[in-house]
Amino acid sequence: YMDTYPEATVQVAKLLMTECLNDEAVSDMARSTLAREMAAEGKWEPWILACAPPAGVTALSQSLSVVKVALSDLYSSRAHLPALSAVRRVISEVVPPNDVVAIMMGGVGAQVLGLLQSYGTLSIPDIDAVDHRLTSFADCMKVIMAAYQNLVATSTDDSQMAAFLSVVFEVWTAVIQFNGLPNQRSPNTGADPTFGRLSAQAIVHVARSSPVAFKTSVAGLSDHGRALLEFSVRAEMSGYAAAPTQAPVKKKLSLKGFKK
Repeated sequence: YMDTYPEATVQVAKLLMTECLNDEAVSDMARSTLAREMAAEGKWEPWILACAPPAGVTALSQSLSVVKVALSDLYSSRAHLPALSAVRRVISEVVPPNDVVAIMMGGVGAQVLGLLQSYGTLSIPDIDAVDHRLTSFADCMKVIMAAYQNLVATSTDDSQMAAFLSVVFEVWTAVIQFNGLPNQRSPNTGADPTFGRLSAQAIVHVARSSPVAFKTSVAGLSDHGRALLEFSVRAEMSGYAAAPTQAPVKKKLSLKGFKK
């Protein structure tokens, strides 16, 4: 809604709101109430300001149930896209290790991953999904990779990282199965190997950065999932130069919630 105002006016309004929120007279309860109300009304700029760390961490935690509702509305891009963008912006403004990322993923991580899968496989019921598919997919990927980087910075337990990766890998392989890769075109309507390659690149990055957790999570995948993931890694690392064989068929997956 702030798009209707001149940029200079918006910046002054943000500065004024930030000053008011940082006043010692504003309690955590008042800040949390504001955050919930702004999220419920789809006013994401004020929500971002209310949730800005460190003072806004409680407001963030208390308002995520409302954000979750917006992200879960797959039939309305007008509801979930601005909410997704706001989530991505909050996460992108913190440097790991940071509790903000863990709180965010614990509250809406499953919904972000669901949107990643829905846009990646064009299974989203929104008729305008194709128009903003790449932007939405990119926002989801940035959130998921920020969560991964935060785990790298905070976790000393490879099993925790592996549990996270096992869920993410299932979604990435589903995206690859639907879209194919540059050297393995998919016959599916709407398939775009760009999305498959983005997923394969993320998998290779994880394999190189967290080899122990990577091996553990891959071992826990189904035979189909493991075969497709390994196929994608080989293709990405070879630069898609080799003549492909038929990519493995993957079973239907189910999403699980994120918990810190």
